[in-house]
Amino acid sequence: MQTPLVWYDPKGLFSDYIYHRIDIADGEIAPYFSEVLYCFAEADSAYRRKNYAWAARILGNAIAEAAILSDISMTRNMLSLD
Repeated sequence: MQTPLVWYDPKGLFSDYIYHRIDIADGEIAPYFSEVLYCFAEADSAYRRKNYAWAARILGNAIAEAAILSDISMTRNMLSLD
């Protein structure tokens, strides 16, 4: 099954893009959740200390980890449709 990732691409800029599924075991997902939760808690603490640079940096890490979780979730949903 081919996975559509770009929903609107009138110029065909992403026509050659190849999506690679992430295969990961259930036990390997927990550290990603842990990291995201830690980053959000740390970012909140940094923001309250008015350390905005660190808050922005750690939120970037949280978003990166959350994107991995999102990709895992999307992949699993597609696999259940196959």
